[in-house]
Amino acid sequence: MEATAHTALEAFPMPMRVQPLDGAFGVRITDVDLSAPLDDATFGAIRQALVDHHVVAIAGQHLSAGELVAFSERFGELEPHLLTQFHHPDHPAVLTLSNWRLPDGSPKGAANPPDPIFHSDLSYRPTPTWVTLLYAVTVPDHGGDTLFADMAAAYDALPADLRDRLDGLRAAHNYAYRYPERMTDAQRDANPDVVHPVVRLHPDSLKKAVFINPSFTGPILGLPADEGEALKARIYDHCLADRFRLRYRWRQGDLLMWDNAAVVHSATPAPEDQERTMLRTTVVGGAPVPV
Repeated sequence: MEATAHTALEAFPMPMRVQPLDGAFGVRITDVDLSAPLDDATFGAIRQALVDHHVVAIAGQHLSAGELVAFSERFGELEPHLLTQFHHPDHPAVLTLSNWRLPDGSPKGAANPPDPIFHSDLSYRPTPTWVTLLYAVTVPDHGGDTLFADMAAAYDALPADLRDRLDGLRAAHNYAYRYPERMTDAQRDANPDVVHPVVRLHPDSLKKAVFINPSFTGPILGLPADEGEALKARIYDHCLADRFRLRYRWRQGDLLMWDNAAVVHSATPAPEDQERTMLRTTVVGGAPVPV
């Protein structure tokens, strides 16, 4: 089955092929080697597919950390994760994610265990991540899937009264709302709350999307705490419903990219006796634009 959404097949230079993923959105691209420099037409087609489809999987890659950085930088400036203890030793823009432990018992990477709660990467930064790129180094035989929810489609399907209520609201974000124990005192002090619109305008597609998440979003400004929590619960019940979801099942060598201005994601557990190790980069976006 060929992709039928906004990105036309002719936008993909040969021999690159594109097919829809098995879900509500997203595409898989094959027959392209990201370890080699890409011409502008090929990269432009990949970038447009990301804007149009929110999640793009590129299969069959063999990437070093440096090659992952080189491809990621085509999208923009990279931002190292605040958990510096899990940076790649040669490339600080690369974060190691892993469920595995080193011989001394210490975590091989961040996300040990993986984060099961939906979130948008670095939403707690003044300029949150636009693109996340995640490269599968080692994957288990089963489990360890990544779930996505399309927050743009969910916004479009909101009941009119709820949609009208959200426009213009703002909410606080902080990594410490979800994982204070993972941060040092210095990291907590260096990362105070930031405030973003509850609904943002996508800088490329100009679509509206809900921009709160259960991991990093705290109080909604201007609302009593109980009213704000009830409103967030109603939003999540709607936006995280199955009809807006995609489940991605990993294969070794996959590079998966997603648009944090349009989707949220979460991890599912991998078997405890099987390693799941990924390399991640994040591309800085602009400050979210309110509607």
